Amino acid sequence: MEEKSASTNEALPFGFDPVSRALRSNPWDVYDRMRAADPVHHSPLGVWVLTRYDDVAAHLRDPRFVMGDFWKRQETMLGPGAMSVMGRSSLFFKDPPDHGRLRGLVSRAFTPVAIERLRPRIEAIVDELLAPAVERGSLDAIGDLAFPLPVRVIAEMLGVPESDRDRFHAWTQ
Repeated sequence: MEEKSASTNEALPFGFDPVSRALRSNPWDVYDRMRAADPVHHSPLGVWVLTRYDDVAAHLRDPRFVMGDFWKRQETMLGPGAMSVMGRSSLFFKDPPDHGRLRGLVSRAFTPVAIERLRPRIEAIVDELLAPAVERGSLDAIGDLAFPLPVRVIAEMLGVPESDRDRFHAWTQ
């Protein structure tokens, strides 16, 4: 990644709020303007936002930016032991070569053909999860569907017995 001067929010005359309604309704315009005016942006939340493909690709391949450092920073801010062991062992927080090895194992289960084979079962699980919401006449999209659906599907893919599903569900939290 070529050297750039770090920007601040003042460099963006239009502002950048990652949770704003404007960004959700039209992210392309915001990111187009950021790429032109402030491609390496330091947000008010303290995170860096990279808006160009080449910068993101370089960042992901740069050994100075590894997850081990992330955990050290988190524990410095939050105190020793604050980050869960389960979080640390997650595929998402692994550095190479472990990340690539684990991703290779997992990706085989999520090919388009494998997912298509699961379609009937996933549709049945969706029906099961929506039934109580239909009876109530209301739906908590996250609590009733978006969170339990992938947990149930993955539990079934892993062969977790029905009797252990509640425990498996708790572990995912």
